[in-house]
Amino acid sequence: MQILDNYIQQVGFWLPRAQQQDIMAELSEEIRTQIDEKESALGRKLDEAEVATMLERWGNPLLVAERYVPQRHLIGPAIFPVYQFVLKSVFAWYLLPWMLVWVGFICFNPTFRAAHPGWAILGTLAPWWNQVVCTVGGLTILFATLDRRWARTRLLEDWKPDSAVRRPVGFEWKSKATVFGLPLVHIAIGRDRNGKLRVARGVVAIGQFGVGVITIAQFGFGFLGSIGQFVMAPAAVGQFAVGLIVIGQFAIGLAAAGQFAAHIWSIDAIRHGFPPTRSSVSGIPR
Repeated sequence: MQILDNYIQQVGFWLPRAQQQDIMAELSEEIRTQIDEKESALGRKLDEAEVATMLERWGNPLLVAERYVPQRHLIGPAIFPVYQFVLKSVFAWYLLPWMLVWVGFICFNPTFRAAHPGWAILGTLAPWWNQVVCTVGGLTILFATLDRRWARTRLLEDWKPDSAVRRPVGFEWKSKATVFGLPLVHIAIGRDRNGKLRVARGVVAIGQFGVGVITIAQFGFGFLGSIGQFVMAPAAVGQFAVGLIVIGQFAIGLAAAGQFAAHIWSIDAIRHGFPPTRSSVSGIPR
């Protein structure tokens, strides 16, 4: 039955990979047993609407998945899988590419190695570690706040069984609190039921693609600030970042700091004693 199969897939999306298949098989068997018992009692097959009613009693797939994983305290079961997914995405699409580029420069750029002899080369990783601490810390604070204020009740209220009719890819959640018509927080990951890419739009926008006042996204635009892999904002932090005040591996801005930064004024240039110019590029010894 398609609606049941897709419901199981929705639950499985949030499960730990090591136990995913076993838990999905166990859950499927348990629900199908309930369906068989109901059909035996009625003497007929259940239609899709009746199966949807049963799934509604089971509840939101995200919350069902959390019953099978260890409980967390700082970020509760209602939103921890989303937090975990966002952290993995940030690492895969932002922090890991940054690290790989750094390793590439060590292996294939003699000039870079000569400019940072011995243990000094580890000091060039300082911006990367700053990003790790700021990103993980910021996301943890954000999701802990969401968990305590909105997530548990909203996830229960907003989910409907008909959302399992098509196999989902990703996740979407909007806070009911709004500012000038925009959701205070909008999390959008993956594709919707029609196969279209989800775009996070809100005061705080989190997703693969995002537009907001403050944006955390792989590809993002922020009216105030943005963190991600490819980002643009007045204050931008990213692997490839453009803005007024910018920190990134490849950064372009009025004031920029990074491994490679095109700027009018540069923190990195002052540190190395280079005269700031309108067309300077920092991070490369002269």
